[in-house]
Amino acid sequence: MGSTITLPTVMDLAAADSLLITLREALAAQRPCRLDASKVEKLMLPGLQVILSAVRSSAQMQVVDPSASFCDAFEQAALSWGGEGAVPGAAERSAGTAAGEPRERGAR
Repeated sequence: MGSTITLPTVMDLAAADSLLITLREALAAQRPCRLDASKVEKLMLPGLQVILSAVRSSAQMQVVDPSASFCDAFEQAALSWGGEGAVPGAAERSAGTAAGEPRERGAR
C-alpha cells in the first residue's frame, strides 16, 4: 500500500516546493501516493501546478477527500485534477448550487 500525504492548510509557494520534492521521491520509487486534500483552505497557483502535474504524470497519484476550498481553487482556475479522487459536484456543493446548475461569475 502507498503512502498518504496530508496537504497543508495553505498551499503556497513554500508548501508547493516541499510537496514537489516529496512527490518526486514517490514517483521515482514508483510508490502509489494519495494526496489528502481535506485540510486545504487556500490553494495558490504553485500548489495547483504541482498537484496537477503529479496527478497527470502517474496513475499512482490520487487526490482524496478534497475540501470545498480545494475544489473551488481548481474550478476558479478552470482546471480539473480528475482521476478517481475527484468528487463530482463537490465544487457545486461548496457554492450551494445544484449539480449542473451554472454558477454566476464571481459568486462564492
